[in-house]
Amino acid sequence: MKYELFLSGLVLTVLGIEPLIYFAYSLYRKRTWRVCFIDKVTMVSL
Repeated sequence: MKYELFLSGLVLTVLGIEPLIYFAYSLYRKRTWRVCFIDKVTMVSL
């Protein structure tokens, strides 16, 4: 019984943290994309 409670708590914790990790990853991807996009626009305008 102790192990089932531990595993269910672990699964619920991971499921609770997953949206935060996805949100941080999406912010990082947007930042990388914007930097590359601005560089390309600058090169074209030059």
